[in-house]
Amino acid sequence: MQRNQNLEKRVGEDLSLKPIGIGFVLIVIVILIFFSKNFLFKKEKQQKTTTEEIRQEESKNISVPMILPEDLQKIVHKDKSQLIDIRKKDEFDFSHIENSKNIPIDSLKKQMKELDRNIPIIIIDRVETTEGKEITQQLNETGFSAKYLIGGIVNFSESGYSVISYGDPNSVIDIAKVSPVSPEEMLEKINNEPGVLNLLDVRSQTKFKEHRLQGSINIPLEELEKRKRDIPAGKLIIVDEDPIRSFQGAVRLHDMNFIGVYCLKTSLGDFEKKLKN
Repeated sequence: MQRNQNLEKRVGEDLSLKPIGIGFVLIVIVILIFFSKNFLFKKEKQQKTTTEEIRQEESKNISVPMILPEDLQKIVHKDKSQLIDIRKKDEFDFSHIENSKNIPIDSLKKQMKELDRNIPIIIIDRVETTEGKEITQQLNETGFSAKYLIGGIVNFSESGYSVISYGDPNSVIDIAKVSPVSPEEMLEKINNEPGVLNLLDVRSQTKFKEHRLQGSINIPLEELEKRKRDIPAGKLIIVDEDPIRSFQGAVRLHDMNFIGVYCLKTSLGDFEKKLKN
């Protein structure tokens, strides 16, 4: 009898310890998974960095005509060169050198015949790479006059020269570039600064034709760079039905060296309601 009771007691203790043992094993497994993932991530990051360093090092062995950031800055606004950015579209959209055109490197190889051979070409990469120098070399071998930007757009930006930002409303840097105004503040500025303040509507031409603010001009957000000469001098208030687009327009104009640029921080419709009240 006593023996049976002792056996039952031992079985009960074993059963009570079993969940603790399982829990301990699970914790160990979770910790192992966490550290293994962290290790693999670091390893992958190191491999990526090492690969990029190797590519940059290899690129040094390819000799092509080069251009310094300061020399590129001197010709950015002169329309005497074809500035071709060979990065991916999303990288270009995020930030690029003014007046540059995005033709990703794989597309450039196919579109080479469409380029103007009479206008010199500047190839813009993110950093110096073997592929970038090879395409520059190939352009020169097929009758073009091409140069490669030393250090790419990263070096250009780090040298203190302005690039056109996409206009990220979550970026502290981009937020610092603009001066947002409320409908009330905008109306006050219009009344107090007649003839000095210009309203720039960055909506599509179709939307602009449907309805517009009196005295406003229309240059769609996507066309601001190529129509820079059409943008009036003086103070500007950027408007759009989407306040984020107004913000992006103001950021891009700042990066294009316009000063005195404001953006409506609400929709154009909200301002129109304010006019009616």
